[in-house]
Amino acid sequence: MKSPGIALIVSLLPRQVVLERLRGRGIDLDKLTRQLEDEGVEKFNRTLDKLIKILGARVTRGVCGRTLQSPRPGWPRARLQ
Repeated sequence: MKSPGIALIVSLLPRQVVLERLRGRGIDLDKLTRQLEDEGVEKFNRTLDKLIKILGARVTRGVCGRTLQSPRPGWPRARLQ
């Protein structure tokens, strides 16, 4: 007979016991959580920067390939940084 899967075993153990066992194996959940958050934020920021550059180029170029004109004479042309 096969032994039950790890998920079943973990679900039967009190959470504190599981956390203590992880710590005993050198797994720092706080450090791991911070690392995952930092990596997620970094990836989001890179993607957002790319999107802003693409949108900025489209606004400057215009949707139909024309340069975006100022709404009134003397106003600066639209720009995104």
